[in-house]
Amino acid sequence: MEFVDRVFVDDDITLDGNSFTRCAFDGCVLRYNGGPLEIVGGLRLRTESYIVMAEHLDPLTNPLAKFIIGGIEAQGGTRLTEQQIAAQKPITPKKDTG
Repeated sequence: MEFVDRVFVDDDITLDGNSFTRCAFDGCVLRYNGGPLEIVGGLRLRTESYIVMAEHLDPLTNPLAKFIIGGIEAQGGTRLTEQQIAAQKPITPKKDTG
């Protein structure tokens, strides 16, 4: 799916197989499983968001995983495991804007 100039709010988003152009994320969980994706204009975080990587992905050997994690952490985002996400309060998506 292609998303352009969209703001995602309190959402659980799978990055794989999607295209994001100038999108922003506000309190979201971003998931990456190693599949293809397109990012134009970067992944912008408005408030703290989280990245969950598939367990088989090693950022030391997967350049795209390293790039995604680096971009998220540089903006104050945090990498979490599935277990850490499951222990948190479930996300109730708010109305997306944009």
